[in-house]
Amino acid sequence: MHQPVHATLPTCSPSRSAPCTPVSTPTAPLVRSEPSEPAFFSATPGPTRPQILGEVIKAGATTLNIPDTTGWNLPNEFGGIIANIRANTPGADSVIISTHCQNDLGLSTANSLAGAMNGARQLECTINGIGERAGNASLEEIVMAIALKGQSHMNGLYTGINPVHIYPTSRMVSDYSGMMVQPHKAIVGANAFSHESGIHQVCFRMGQESMRDRGLDR
Repeated sequence: MHQPVHATLPTCSPSRSAPCTPVSTPTAPLVRSEPSEPAFFSATPGPTRPQILGEVIKAGATTLNIPDTTGWNLPNEFGGIIANIRANTPGADSVIISTHCQNDLGLSTANSLAGAMNGARQLECTINGIGERAGNASLEEIVMAIALKGQSHMNGLYTGINPVHIYPTSRMVSDYSGMMVQPHKAIVGANAFSHESGIHQVCFRMGQESMRDRGLDR
């Protein structure tokens, strides 16, 4: 079964009174993007979350945003949090569960993917992973991980994002923000597709599947 995952650029913060409007794609039918539909943002996971979230759903929330605010969770921990919410929150099957993972331990992409594998269908992320402190989950990493592994290892997950636009968008964000992309940054770094001599070169020349085969070309 194909299941769409929505990668969204965060356009609001939990402190704002207006609901968040995700940047949606037309091929993500499970995602609601009308600004009149309320989203609930929590500060950090807690043991009473399912009961609290059940009441929030009763109050009319259509999206539940579950963050790793400090970026300290491991993927199995964060995936377990999402699974627990899905299994024990009354009404969870009628709302979108969203993730917002910080990168303090370098695990924001892994935690976001763990969330998706356990039922989250909206992943908040940013181009080049820019954001507060050590940054946010990287859109390009999430999109390409799902493009490569979504069908075979993630129960048919997909995003609907065309990878051909990732690199030029990364360049544009870097130019406008003034934040240089480190050369060894996954997916969009200058060295991301540089192969040294040896077995990598041999496999590449023999036509082994790479991310370029999935549309991420330059």
